[in-house]
Amino acid sequence: MASRRSLCIDEILDIIDADTSDFAAGSGDDDDDDIAFVPARIPTDVSSDDDFSSSDDEPLSSFAAPVSKGRPNKSVYCWRKKTYDVPDTSFSGVMDGKVGSPYQYFREFVTDDMLDIVVQNTNLYSVQKKGKSIDISKKELEQVIGMYFRMGIAQMPGVRAYWENDTRYAPVADIMSRNRFQSILSLIHFVDNSTCTDAVKMDKLWKIRPWTYMFRAQCLKITPEEHNSIDEMMIPFKGSFSGIKQYMKGKPHKWGYKIWARAGASGILYDFDIYQGKRGNTSDTSSLGVAADVVLKLSSTLSDNKNYKVYADNFLSSIPLLEALQNHGIHDLGTIRPNRLRNCNLESDADLKKYGRGSYDFRVEQNHNFVAVKWHDTRAVTLVSTYAGPEPTSQVSRWDKRERNHVQVQIPLTVKEYNSFMGGIDLLDCFLAKYKYHMKSRR
Repeated sequence: MASRRSLCIDEILDIIDADTSDFAAGSGDDDDDDIAFVPARIPTDVSSDDDFSSSDDEPLSSFAAPVSKGRPNKSVYCWRKKTYDVPDTSFSGVMDGKVGSPYQYFREFVTDDMLDIVVQNTNLYSVQKKGKSIDISKKELEQVIGMYFRMGIAQMPGVRAYWENDTRYAPVADIMSRNRFQSILSLIHFVDNSTCTDAVKMDKLWKIRPWTYMFRAQCLKITPEEHNSIDEMMIPFKGSFSGIKQYMKGKPHKWGYKIWARAGASGILYDFDIYQGKRGNTSDTSSLGVAADVVLKLSSTLSDNKNYKVYADNFLSSIPLLEALQNHGIHDLGTIRPNRLRNCNLESDADLKKYGRGSYDFRVEQNHNFVAVKWHDTRAVTLVSTYAGPEPTSQVSRWDKRERNHVQVQIPLTVKEYNSFMGGIDLLDCFLAKYKYHMKSRR
């Protein structure tokens, strides 16, 4: 007797909506035999508490270009417990590991045209405000930037300390006088305020928008790596005069500007978009939602069908997003919230807890070849991927509190890949924090 294929809930609902009463369940060749649940031990590189942080629940700006308007995604996802068919993920993009001198690296991102715009508008603004030009040159502007970098290396309590007799720092004080340095910073401008219309000023970033466009264009010229992570960054700022300042509970810097960014595993920034708040942009969102639009926009600058890998946290990840990226030949791996895995009957948290720390379960989506892996550490966390299944597992050393000793545990490939390549944005934040000079400013 031919076995009956079990129907997904979405398929049953489609049959009911079509007003079809007579139907026969077609026989299928799907391998629905249950595979025995195998508990495994998983490391704690991915923090469960961080993945489920409530701070990620605040609304996003709909800055991403709309993918499609109209009916939501109607794809049917059927999950089965079967062996995952690993696709061919050989990277065919360009790999460029050339890094020049620090000055050459700086010039990769800041061009002469970008400096000329600042020089022109700063001199113009000084005339508009004080009646005479400050006469800043491109050479002086480069010196100001270099002095700021030096201040990040040799940090002092205040700006004046670099010129005071007892704390004088020659690499800064010998380049320019303190009054000249502070005058330039007080008048620096990126646009001509008198020519900006009300329509332009609807953009909350209109004062720096041309410069950010040019800077982003330079970032996109850098050859991207195979593995890219997409996450949020915070630029610390506590001033009162800002319409886009955000508060993020649980973050090291709770007040500041939020930026959605794409960076490589090496910590190099490749693409970004500044978050302007819930009403900061009037563009329409796609049927996938604003969170998926963030990933789609920042991934749209990657070449299609080159097997790039993109990693995101549970706020940005969803099954329709995986399908959209898969259609462009881009693989995705990330943590995901359980309520976004409809019809995916993974082991419950309680069952996984019985097997102990590191136990896991998985399901495979048979129509699109996605895999969902749920593993238990201090709590249950679920990951989804379009290219990395739970096998092969590997051994890692972890500290066991009860035994007070290091133990060897198994880690599924899905978790290992996420832990290895998701930290690009965190690494970039780490690099910035080491050399960031906190100069107080009202703007």
